[in-house]
This record gives sequence, structure tokens and C-alpha cells, in this order.
Amino acid sequence: MRTYTHGLVGYLIYIKGTPEQRKLAVIGAMIPDLLVGIGFIFHYTGEAAWSDFLHYVFHRSPLHGVTEALHSFVLIVPLLLGCMIFKKSWTPFFVGMASHAVLDLLTHQQSAYNHFYPFDITPFISPISYTNLPFTIIEHLIFVSLVAYLIWNYYRQKKN
Repeated sequence: MRTYTHGLVGYLIYIKGTPEQRKLAVIGAMIPDLLVGIGFIFHYTGEAAWSDFLHYVFHRSPLHGVTEALHSFVLIVPLLLGCMIFKKSWTPFFVGMASHAVLDLLTHQQSAYNHFYPFDITPFISPISYTNLPFTIIEHLIFVSLVAYLIWNYYRQKKN
């Protein structure tokens, strides 16, 4: 899924929570794509030399392990459980990361991550690809509908 959709899912998981919980869940849901996002900035701005370099750095160099680790249940689950026991205030952050990992597991076909990094396990190839046009259309219709509803609900509650 797209990074902004992951952020919305994190928000929705904690929609009944405090503003701090929602913020942590959104950040946690988006952070696994941070390095990839930096590369896309250069790609979309037309900086081809930087784009090629960053593609290598983020997908072919040892730094790719950081991206895989941020998508790895081996990292996320123990940290989530530790937070639930010792540092409850950070739990939404790792719930957001876990939601990201689960959704990517279900929607990454061509660019599947090893969700059990650092163990050398062949990535699960989802039957659904977030890059397929029908999925993209459905994802964005749902995204726009939910954002519109959240904005409408915010102003409706503000009136009362």
C-alpha cells in the first residue's frame, strides 16, 4: 500500500485514542517506508543521478537491511510486546508499524519484503499487488472517502 494509506490506517486504529496515541500510530505506520520515501522524492523531482544512486543505496546496499528490518515481524513483535509491558505510551507506535507490515505482506507482489528479516526466508509473494490499477483505484476511493468523512465529522463535532 501507499505510505499515506498506512498512515491513515494507523490513525483509524487509534481513532478513539488520545491525540498523542494517534500521532504515534501514524508515525509508526509510515516509518517503515521512510528510506524508500526519500528515494522517491529524488525520483519524482527528476534528479535522475540521485534517483539511480538512492535506488542502489536503499535496495542493493547493506542499508536495504534497515528497510527490511522496519518491515520485519522479528523486530516489531518483540518491541510491541515490550512496550505493552514496560512502556505503554509507545505501544501505538509499534501497533502502527505492525499494521504496516501486515498490510505490506498482503499487498506486495513485485516488491515483497522478507518480513522475517534477519532470517534468510524467501518473501511471501502476495496474490494482490498494490501497484495493479484496480487495487490502486479501490485503495484511493476508500482513502478519499475516509478522509472526507473524518473532515466532515471533525467540523460536525466542532459545531456542537
